[in-house]
Amino acid sequence: MTRVAIFGGGMGGLSAAHELIERGFEVDLYEKRAAYGGKARTYGVPGTGTAGRFDLPAEHGFRFFPGFYKHVPDSMSRIPAAEGNGRTVADALVQCTMGEFLLPEKKATIFPVRFPRSWAEFKARLADLRNRGGLGLQQGELSHFAWIMFRLAVSCQERRMQEWERIAWWAYTGAATRSEAYQNLLARGLTRSLVAMRAENASTRTVGDIMLQMVYSTLTPGASSDRVLNGPTSMVWIDPWRAMLAAKGVRFHSETALEGLAIGADRRISGATVRATGGEARTVTADHYVCAIPVDQFTPMAKGAVAEAAPSLRALDQLQVQWMNGVQFYLARDYPMVFGHSIFAASHWSLTSISQPQFWANGAFPMSRFGDGRVHGLLSVDISDWTKAGQYTTTESADRLPREAIIRESWAQVQHHVAQSGFGPLDDADLLHAHLDTDIGHPAHGTRHAATLRRRMTVGEHGEATATVAADTHEPLDTDTEPLLVNTVDSWKHRPEATTGIPNLFLASDYVRTYTDLATMEGANEAGRRAVNGILAATSSRAPQCGVWNLDEPWILAPFRAIDWVLFRLGQR
Repeated sequence: MTRVAIFGGGMGGLSAAHELIERGFEVDLYEKRAAYGGKARTYGVPGTGTAGRFDLPAEHGFRFFPGFYKHVPDSMSRIPAAEGNGRTVADALVQCTMGEFLLPEKKATIFPVRFPRSWAEFKARLADLRNRGGLGLQQGELSHFAWIMFRLAVSCQERRMQEWERIAWWAYTGAATRSEAYQNLLARGLTRSLVAMRAENASTRTVGDIMLQMVYSTLTPGASSDRVLNGPTSMVWIDPWRAMLAAKGVRFHSETALEGLAIGADRRISGATVRATGGEARTVTADHYVCAIPVDQFTPMAKGAVAEAAPSLRALDQLQVQWMNGVQFYLARDYPMVFGHSIFAASHWSLTSISQPQFWANGAFPMSRFGDGRVHGLLSVDISDWTKAGQYTTTESADRLPREAIIRESWAQVQHHVAQSGFGPLDDADLLHAHLDTDIGHPAHGTRHAATLRRRMTVGEHGEATATVAADTHEPLDTDTEPLLVNTVDSWKHRPEATTGIPNLFLASDYVRTYTDLATMEGANEAGRRAVNGILAATSSRAPQCGVWNLDEPWILAPFRAIDWVLFRLGQR
């Protein structure tokens, strides 16, 4: 039996293990953490659960499952749900109905994220649009944005790759000469908040493709551009997935990190050096090797002999990563907000959030099963810009603040956006706990874990939150152990394929070239499938290839794209 060693237990590694074990391969999966799921995992805040309840759930950042996802839902549909009854993990997906733009001290602007299912829902969404708050856009700016989106939709693939790939979204949208509201909402807001990239240097091809997919999902009957799970990700998805894979024969090696790859005289990987936590380095061997670790961790290993044997890996250090991490606010009462995601359009730190309990109420893990019985609300917030100054409690950027100061400023930014939205205000007295992603911390002391944040916080009249903390947590943060890959202008040429120049080395992470072309669960899952297809080809296996699907393009626009192909070939706009 052909043996495959996979390094990295996140989305790419689990997806590759899933496809391999179902095709008769022998699989060992090595993960540096005790928990699996990578950036998608959830975990408990230690010491917060009492009387048989689970610890309060925390996460790297909230996640959502856009309607254009194909690879992730396919994998989910093949994983039995923890509760059984013939259900699968895919049944845990809940369609959101609407989202909102929030501006400080203004009414919220509600917008639909799925095609109405009934006349009543259509009328409700129409009323939302009529009663929207002021966005502050200048006359003609919304129609201009609609026009440039249409121009992307009718562009041929060759133009997208050779022209739009080389233009920054900021320049394409003409943001520099438009209003601050246009810049915050349409240029920066959607890119930074939803796909975690800077409008100033993000590729127009990547941003445009993903935004168009979101629009197409919203306009498709029965679909939604925004879906979430009905419980904490690890509990309803990752844990059942791992249990299923273990039952099928995948061998899991927890708290065991990859440290290096060795090249033999035949220019194949001859072994991999791994180290268990607190243990000595050792060598593992296999017939084939799959690296499913993040690009910032793999790049130092892809040097020297490895890069000589696989030239496509030489440009990995040209790829960029940025921080995008979450903070959770645990509340004494529930603030449902909208049945979807909230975009804090004027927040300096590009915050987005979701109120979780409304989606978990009908699942196996309602909020009543967590904490000490006092927590009824959970606002999960993503911080997407760590380099800009704060607004209310500090003038420092998030990456230069201690953990408790980040929590304090994030809470203040949320409060000011929600105050007059119609869903607030958020009361200071309702904030019972807060938790900042454990991936960020200080290299000298290690990451600051929940011990500093699980104590009851005292919140002042201006949103300043304080907690009893150890002295060394007042140092500014300067490391993120899991930053996010961001697509920049003309970076496609630096990204490798899942198959490399080394015959038995394959890649299964979100920096691999995929149709999805974005650092997402979907991109990593697709990369895992591409790696497995490479192994199938290398072993001349008769097992079926893994399904890999391109992004949808509306057939009604096909004639326009065909005309643009002719124009592009003629060198015309």
